[in-house]
Amino acid sequence: MSPEIQLLIVTALFLGLLMSGMAVPFAITIPALVYLLLQGGLPALNSLGLVTWGSMNSFVLTTVPLFMLMAEILSASGLSNRIYGGLEKLVAKLPGGLLQTNIAGCAIFASVSGSAALSGISRIAAFTASWRRLMTALPGSVPAAC
Repeated sequence: MSPEIQLLIVTALFLGLLMSGMAVPFAITIPALVYLLLQGGLPALNSLGLVTWGSMNSFVLTTVPLFMLMAEILSASGLSNRIYGGLEKLVAKLPGGLLQTNIAGCAIFASVSGSAALSGISRIAAFTASWRRLMTALPGSVPAAC
């Protein structure tokens, strides 16, 4: 069977599964398995486990949950809010004060943690906590939607 026909079959199967209301991860997985069977038969499915294990067996992937845990600790302790509050007072007079506060805050968190990913995650956690408090304080707001 030619590769063009295989591609058409897999694309039609994917679109058909999506239109039928199947969840997206399953609608992607089923055509991918069909394509593996069309390309290499059963030996292609045997290599699927090795490829999956090889891509997930990485020490770098263990750092992401730890950075998220550190961001939650910073947010729960209020340290990230205090840092951004202090930076806000320092750069409030500059044009684009909020942007300058975010840049300086990200630089501080990145220098402390050694990663720019933590700075983004911790800022999102702090912003979400501040947003929830603000939405709770406003009359007629819906805090569950935050």
